[in-house]
Amino acid sequence: MESGKRIVAAALLFTLVAAAGCATSPYPQLPPPAAAPIAVAGRTLTTVAVRTVFADVPGGRIIGYHHDGADLVRGQGYKWDRAFENEAEELNDLAFAVLQAGGYPLAPLDAAPDRPDVVYLDAALGKLAYNSYSHRDSFNQAGTEVRWSLFRAGDKKPFFTATTFGSGRKPDDNPGAVVAAFEMALRSLMADMAFVEALQRER
Repeated sequence: MESGKRIVAAALLFTLVAAAGCATSPYPQLPPPAAAPIAVAGRTLTTVAVRTVFADVPGGRIIGYHHDGADLVRGQGYKWDRAFENEAEELNDLAFAVLQAGGYPLAPLDAAPDRPDVVYLDAALGKLAYNSYSHRDSFNQAGTEVRWSLFRAGDKKPFFTATTFGSGRKPDDNPGAVVAAFEMALRSLMADMAFVEALQRER
């Protein structure tokens, strides 16, 4: 994908993240545990190249709010801002590390975009929400829906698509709740047998 899409991903870390609709804030709950990934050891899978992660979110969208006090009074709003260019590769690196730890055969992150011997994995983040809270404990929470696509170089359409949801929570002013939510969504993909089978068929 073009570099502009990678730049959009950077805003996840420094502008706090987006909702594809009106971002409301119910009383916060702890995120559920990650789904158990399907074991791929001993399976013959085609090599995966993590190509790009980008956010499909309009600029300027209110993405959530800061809440304060025992009654979680809603205060300042957070907006999605496409202008940030920091840490554009962090989510790509995270996806690579999580898949590698799960036993998936991976091409280097700088793999050429036209290799016929690999399949490319894209992730588009949408319906993103970010809220922060401060009372006795300060923390941030995020949730994201991720649309995944697998395809071969030169293909106009992916041969596999899936949508997963993830949520994350981090203490204090750490914007890593978004990163945690993305990782949760990826682990849900890795718990989907259809994803594993698609990589087996394309071998």
